Amino acid sequence: MGESAARVLPSGWLPGQGQALAGVRVVEVAPNLPGPLAGAVLAADGAEVVRFEPPEGDALARVAPAYYRVIHQAKRILRLDLKEPDGQRSLQRELSRVDVLLTSLRPSTLARLGLASEEVRARHPGLVQVAIVGYPEPDQERSGHDLTYQAAAGTLEAGGEPSQPRVLVADYGGALAAVAACYRLLLARERSGRGGYQEIALSQAGAFFAQALAAGLTAPGGVLGGGIAAYHLYPCQDGWIALAALERRSWGRFCLAEGLEELEPLGHRPVAQVPHVRERLAERFRARTAAEWAERAARLDLPLEPVAPRPGGPASTFA
Repeated sequence: MGESAARVLPSGWLPGQGQALAGVRVVEVAPNLPGPLAGAVLAADGAEVVRFEPPEGDALARVAPAYYRVIHQAKRILRLDLKEPDGQRSLQRELSRVDVLLTSLRPSTLARLGLASEEVRARHPGLVQVAIVGYPEPDQERSGHDLTYQAAAGTLEAGGEPSQPRVLVADYGGALAAVAACYRLLLARERSGRGGYQEIALSQAGAFFAQALAAGLTAPGGVLGGGIAAYHLYPCQDGWIALAALERRSWGRFCLAEGLEELEPLGHRPVAQVPHVRERLAERFRARTAAEWAERAARLDLPLEPVAPRPGGPASTFA
């Protein structure tokens, strides 16, 4: 991996990274992010992944080339026109010797490529197929992307003007759901000897991540939405600090270390009732730098972390 690509992702960017899927072979026919991310996780767990791309390549390679290289570094990439007979034959040859077919295309597109679930099951009865779609049945043909899934889930609105998401929760959540489906179907095949099929809807992944917001936990004023002083963001000398002292033991240890014992009974009460608590904490956090707070947190085992800058380099571009 080149240095520029290495900077795209923090260390430990994939769950697993073991050999749980050693010997498992995967065919990936999936543009954009969710399918490729799922394939990357499977590859990191030891699977052999063959990726099919159109002759012109994938859009992500043009938009974010370093990230594209990272996601696909462990895959074998074949660029073929699957609409042509030669491409179709190559794809079917690969399917005859693999365990998993991973797609992120509409059912109508899959049907045109000979990858409809019924056709795949007839030709390759032992194959496991996981199909990432936008919406669940009967709306699999409906158009969408992470932004629209989050818009529908209510995660873009924060009491005022909606904002562009910084984290693609539907795409990444859907990718991990697809990985889980692969494991689930492979386990079922071990028991039955038969392949299986499952659809993963990205809109449902977005709704899953919105549950805490819907329950009021992360809503403005909620326990995890800035509603208590013990779980909040505070400015320090040279940046910001995230305090997450949800457990009373952690909050008590923080108050004791900072000589703020009188605040201990108040840290988990609604800030609207005890606004002076947050004011006292803000004053205390401004007394040290982020690095000093990080050192203190490590020494005292406190749930306290400096707010890091945006990871990676400059923004990707379509230019």
